[in-house]
Amino acid sequence: MTKRVHFRLQNDTNNDKALWSGAVTVDSSATNADARRAVAKHLRLQRLPSNTLVLTCKQLEAGNWTEDAIREHTSVQPKVKKFKSFADVPASFDDVQDMLKKLGLA
Repeated sequence: MTKRVHFRLQNDTNNDKALWSGAVTVDSSATNADARRAVAKHLRLQRLPSNTLVLTCKQLEAGNWTEDAIREHTSVQPKVKKFKSFADVPASFDDVQDMLKKLGLA
């Protein structure tokens, strides 16, 4: 008995057109780790790239994964530096100079 495993790569150039990068068939007794290894072997890689999503047909039929959730899981998340509050951002050049003097850097 076998089962179908679908995968989506984060860096696939067709991600805007297709939902899945591909699919492979594995033994029905294969675990999730076995399925990931089978996908990596199919792609001729030692390990899968980060944010690669690997789901079986049974997981898809359960209805927990929507198209939007699949696309979000594999999308590139930009790293944004977040300030704790607006008080962390100096208001003017004089404020910056005062802060540097307090820290002994100017």
